[in-house]
Amino acid sequence: MKYRLSTICFAILFLACSGLWAGGPEGTWEGVAMDGSGAEIAFSVTISKTGDGAYSGTIDVVEQGISALALQNVTWEGHVLKWVIPIPDQSINCEAKVDDEGTAKGSYSVYGGGGGSFTMKRAE
Repeated sequence: MKYRLSTICFAILFLACSGLWAGGPEGTWEGVAMDGSGAEIAFSVTISKTGDGAYSGTIDVVEQGISALALQNVTWEGHVLKWVIPIPDQSINCEAKVDDEGTAKGSYSVYGGGGGSFTMKRAE
C-alpha cells in the first residue's frame, strides 16, 4: 500500500511540475514573429475560454498600432493553439505547438502568399 501511495504522489507531483496540470491556453502570451527576410515584430495574444467552452482571443501589436484586435477561429487541441488574424481583404493563419513549460513555437501564413515563424511564452 505504501508503494502505491508513493507512486500516486510522485505522479501528481510530476504532472503539477510539468505544466500538464495547468490545462488550456488561457492567459496572455508574449511573442516575436519573424518573416522570411529576418525582420522581427513583437506581439502579445490573450486567450480566454467562453461560457460554452469555446476559445476567443485578442492580439496586440504595438509597433503597428494594433490593440485588442479580435482573433477568429481560436482552437486548442493536443497542445496546439490555432487562430486567425482577420485583416481587410486577407487573413493570417497562425499555429503554435505549446510545450509543458508554456513556451510555443509556431508558424503563420498570409492569405495570398507569404508567412514566417514565431515564438511566444506565457506572460508572467
